Amino acid sequence: PVNEVYFGFELVKKYNDKLWVHADTLSDFAKSFILPKAEEPPFTPFEFNRRPSQKIVVGNLDVGGDAVPRVELEVKASLSNVEKVRDEIIFSAKPFLRDGAKSEFTSITTDCIDDVKAIQAALNEKFVAPILSVSVSQMLTAKALVNSVDKIRLNIKRGDVPFEKEGLQHLVGRAAIEFSFVKTDETDTAIAEILTRLAEKCRAVGLERAMFSIQAKDIIYPYRRLAQAFKKAQITFPIVLRYDARHVQPTNNPHAKIPDSTIDASTLCTVAVQLGTLLCDGIGDAVALCSNLLRGDELNLVYNILQATRYRMTKTEFISCPSCGRTLFDLEEVTAKIKARTAHLKGLKIGIMGCIVNGPGEMADADFGYVGTGVGEISLYVGKEVVERHIPEAEAVDRLVELIKRHGKWQEPEASLAEETQS
Repeated sequence: PVNEVYFGFELVKKYNDKLWVHADTLSDFAKSFILPKAEEPPFTPFEFNRRPSQKIVVGNLDVGGDAVPRVELEVKASLSNVEKVRDEIIFSAKPFLRDGAKSEFTSITTDCIDDVKAIQAALNEKFVAPILSVSVSQMLTAKALVNSVDKIRLNIKRGDVPFEKEGLQHLVGRAAIEFSFVKTDETDTAIAEILTRLAEKCRAVGLERAMFSIQAKDIIYPYRRLAQAFKKAQITFPIVLRYDARHVQPTNNPHAKIPDSTIDASTLCTVAVQLGTLLCDGIGDAVALCSNLLRGDELNLVYNILQATRYRMTKTEFISCPSCGRTLFDLEEVTAKIKARTAHLKGLKIGIMGCIVNGPGEMADADFGYVGTGVGEISLYVGKEVVERHIPEAEAVDRLVELIKRHGKWQEPEASLAEETQS
């Protein structure tokens, strides 16, 4: 609970900051109370419905439609060091890993075609061909690369648009095109209108493998406005949730650190709020994150958000209470023991609760449950049903593993790892 307090303040900080009324924004703040009616959002807050989108193919992966949201990370190494860039791409994309946390699209930023060719040649030397996304700012570069790479992100700034239909026709080719608006001081409505008109032009010239995104410090409201505009215009192109968290300042609070990780409360909560909110709205066919985190932590953060929003289950889900006076065992220690034994069971949900008062309700959607029922006693659940009562705590973790095995949900860690690393 001590650690949770700090994280709670970090979660609400974004919204509390908006409540401050400054003299120069007082009129806008007052207007929010006298508007005749609120606009209809592009989602319902009462039930989950994913935004309908058309399925397109990027490399060998589907994006949009009923496909899971794809993950894209950006290369951090300088493009002048080709070998270092190649190694980072391979580490991020993990081309020999069938499943698991990996960057399905790996992005480089350059308008130099020679850079792209050099990196592709270096990857070919290692006999790997991960899906490469090239971020460019010039239309000429995009046209030159349209049949050489799998994905191009064309960064758009004010003054760059509108594109003519004739120019867009030259972008029809092997590459899927992501049109990404870089927000400065434009209104969310203006950005949505610009991208909607651009999407209509893409549709008119037959550029079907297009995606759209927005780059901003706060992405929730711009993307909601874009989804609303697309819905009104009946546009179903996939939307990429793109967020740059490099501006987030880490905290020095010792309670806000994640053990053995470069992730701290500020980064964790900011990224989770920005991306997680939109995913819960049903918006987002791909997620692209750029941050100051180490690559492994960056991957874990993105996939944890996708798992928490129930889009992609890539590891065991642990549902635990914060513990209270009714908890009669060391919840943190027991949780660590259970994680050490079961963390490799992809997609399985295990509830670990301190007592029977609220525990069964809090873990209602868990596959298996471990619940304290007295001093040194544990009960085990399958779903919502108690199957073993008053087990000695010293035996409970082993009995939980046996229970998982009896229900056919167990897989040996070595077998799981070997299966994942097959090419």
